[in-house]
Amino acid sequence: MLGRYAPTLALTLAAVSLLAAGCYSPPPPERIVEAPPPRAVVIPPASPDEHAVVIAPTEPPPARVEVIPAPPSDVVYWVPGHWRWDGSGGRGGWTWVAGYYADRPTRAATWIDGHWQQSSAGWVWVEGYWR
Repeated sequence: MLGRYAPTLALTLAAVSLLAAGCYSPPPPERIVEAPPPRAVVIPPASPDEHAVVIAPTEPPPARVEVIPAPPSDVVYWVPGHWRWDGSGGRGGWTWVAGYYADRPTRAATWIDGHWQQSSAGWVWVEGYWR
């Protein structure tokens, strides 16, 4: 009857022998390692006519609601505020850039708002411009 349990019994006895002999040591305590904060990738402009490309590792927070003051003249346009990734700060590196009035280059000029766009590399800032 002991024949079919012999391998299991042998392994159990071997384990008990190792424990009794002091060869067993418990696994080391779990180490907690904090990951460095996510960083943005900034690709500098290739020419003075281009903007730097900023790629943030996380999605920006929702836009803030801004109170838009009365325009100082009829040839300005309100450029809305937006989130900027700078790798520091209390919201995971996001800092709010407040909106402002900008002078129109011509009366017919239209402002195209800057925005964050998701890509395979992360969140890319697309700079606003006049058209």
